[in-house]
Amino acid sequence: MELSLIHLEIQSVDKLIEPKGEAKVDEHLIGYPSDYAKKVYTLWMLSEKEAKLIEADLRYGDTTDETELESQFVKFKCRAQLLEALFWYVCKEEFETWNCPIGIRKEWKLVKTHNSPIDFLNNIFRDMMGD
Repeated sequence: MELSLIHLEIQSVDKLIEPKGEAKVDEHLIGYPSDYAKKVYTLWMLSEKEAKLIEADLRYGDTTDETELESQFVKFKCRAQLLEALFWYVCKEEFETWNCPIGIRKEWKLVKTHNSPIDFLNNIFRDMMGD
C-alpha cells in the first residue's frame, strides 16, 4: 500500500479509538492532539489489533495457509509501527515538543512524561527494526 493510500485511509476514519491510560500525578498536560492525529492513533490501534489477532491465529489456530498468515502479520505489524511513528511525529510537530518526552492519555490528553526523549526515539526505532 502506498503512503498516499494510508493518508486517504486516515482521512476516512470516522469512529475514534480513545487512549485508555490515566495521566500520572507527575505528568503535565500539554494539550490535545488534532483530529488528524486522533485518526492516525485510531488506525495505529486497529493495525496493532489486527496484527495481534493474526499472531493468535498463528500461535493457537488451525492454520491451513501459515505462510499467508505470516505475511499478513508482518504487514500489519509494520503498518502499526509506521502509524505509531507518524502519530508521535504529528503530535511533536503540533506542540513543538521535539526535546520533550510525551505520552497520550485518556480523554486525548497529551502529557509531558519523565522519560528521556532519546529513550523514546530509541524505542520507536528499535521496534521498527524488529529488535
